[in-house]
Amino acid sequence: MKLKLYGFDKEFTFPDEWQQVQTMPEDPPNSVVIMKVNEYSQSMVLIFPISKDKVMPFENPQSVINGIHNALENDQGIIEVESINKNNKYIYSIIKTKIESNGMQYCLTLHFDISGKYYNVTGFFSENGITGTRDTIVYGLARKDGTVKENMEGWFVDPYDPNYNRGVLMNISENKKFDEMFPFHPLSETRKFTKALMDQV
Repeated sequence: MKLKLYGFDKEFTFPDEWQQVQTMPEDPPNSVVIMKVNEYSQSMVLIFPISKDKVMPFENPQSVINGIHNALENDQGIIEVESINKNNKYIYSIIKTKIESNGMQYCLTLHFDISGKYYNVTGFFSENGITGTRDTIVYGLARKDGTVKENMEGWFVDPYDPNYNRGVLMNISENKKFDEMFPFHPLSETRKFTKALMDQV
């Protein structure tokens, strides 16, 4: 799939499973929307231009982490924040939200600067079909090797502050190293999409 962003001539390329769909009236001006659905996850991404004053601080990811910690709801947890400051710059966060009876949804918020033009990427990556498989399998492995103790001790931890204990904390199964074992899990899809986009910026 080829995708053009408003105000920029370069075409971005994504795997054919992604499809561009029609925007909604409430979407920001000059948005593009793409979607992907498979047996294990549903993904929707909205991309639109923003002004420089709306961009997260590329040079200060810690301030983004602090802001997320302060704003998280009881059904949410932070997964990762990353910033790259090269010729073209980007910063993103991934936050998970527990969806009633439908497993987890991972929300990507990404800002990037390409040739002095700024864009916002908002992605929603949700579990589809049978939920919790990744957690169950990795939990079993972690119990077997002693990483996780009884009463789930060691299973949940905030990736940036071991003393932070509000909300639904990141668990061991959400570590990047397990993405290859579960390539169609929504968190794997989130990271895969982020890399595919940023490799072209």
